[in-house]
Amino acid sequence: MLSSGALRKALEKRGWLNASRHDYKKKWLEATEKISSRMETGEVKSVLSAMIGSTLRATAVNVWLHDQASRCYISTSSRIDYRFRRVPESRRLIEHMLSAAAPFEITGSEDRSSDETGLGPLFNSARSCICAPLIANRELVGFVILGPSADGRTYASADMDLLRAVATQAAVQIKNIRLSEALLDIRETDSFNRMSSFIMHDLKNFTNSLSLLSHNARSNITSPEFQREAIKAIDLTVAKMKALVEKMAAGAGSMKICPAKNDLLTAFDRAVKRLSSVAASRVLIKSDGPLPLCSIDAEAVETVFFNILMNAHDAASHGEIRAVFEPGDDFICVRISDTGTGIPQALLEKGLFRPFMTTKSNGFGVGLYQCKTIMEAHEGLIEVETEEGSGTRFTLKFPNVNRRYTASRAS
Repeated sequence: MLSSGALRKALEKRGWLNASRHDYKKKWLEATEKISSRMETGEVKSVLSAMIGSTLRATAVNVWLHDQASRCYISTSSRIDYRFRRVPESRRLIEHMLSAAAPFEITGSEDRSSDETGLGPLFNSARSCICAPLIANRELVGFVILGPSADGRTYASADMDLLRAVATQAAVQIKNIRLSEALLDIRETDSFNRMSSFIMHDLKNFTNSLSLLSHNARSNITSPEFQREAIKAIDLTVAKMKALVEKMAAGAGSMKICPAKNDLLTAFDRAVKRLSSVAASRVLIKSDGPLPLCSIDAEAVETVFFNILMNAHDAASHGEIRAVFEPGDDFICVRISDTGTGIPQALLEKGLFRPFMTTKSNGFGVGLYQCKTIMEAHEGLIEVETEEGSGTRFTLKFPNVNRRYTASRAS
């Protein structure tokens, strides 16, 4: 009389277990759906172990996943001897698994005792029957080791086919998750670097303001009026530096604005007051009629105005810096022009608003990049027109989101 395992194998060999094959197809579809919906490697590993254990009735299912930092394949199962929870990555191990590609039986003395792959001691440490590589795009992301079947039968070809399909699906999902995590890390690093460059640029501006104040104090320190203005300037700078520190403490990795109804001219006036007296005296303001209040972050927009005004002042030591405010149906435009030397064509071609693009020997090259980022956060636009030797004009376009509110400021 044949045992149940032998009978199953004999019937399967003759193709008489079609119903079982349909069951396996159903199981494969179920596994695919469950695995593809998981977004963490730990969840994929748990689903993989549970599916293999319940479907193939394996007495043990243990998963090792590759860890890039330690360059090891690691299992977190407490059922595994601690000596074998970390399998060092090696060329022979990877080649062995990739050449096998599909699940393979651990039956021969070569698999059980060979140290070439580093798996010999692991295979010998338990009643290991099957090893299933987890391969995605020719990358070994891990492997699964199965113990004997609970009913004592030998794993059939249909079992191995199902195991291979489920292992492949799990490997692809694990690799996709890790690629997504790596992309997120890159974005977070890029965001941190961008915010750091903005902070450095703002600190440079604060330093310049205090340096200018210190220089003027040498000849005006006895003036009561200067003392009052100096205290105001210091208080303002300290307040801005505190706000900057709060942003850093909050870990602000992206440009976050706090819009409210504000007057663009007020923000512009504040930017002008941050300039030196010489630079401020060159600024001429014109407004074509009353301006609607804009939904803006006044402090952020002040930074945009200040950066462009500083660039205009640095571009030429004399001549007017004109600022024209033009209300429109869709946008409120602010055009700031200077009579400087213009922007070199080579810099325009490389991308004026890209980070670290500058013609200044002591500049960070993030001022205009910061302006662009702030304008985009407001769903606005920044444009530039320039001609070498004739000057530059920047146009800032702020969405006119609410035309009912107006601020009647005389030009």
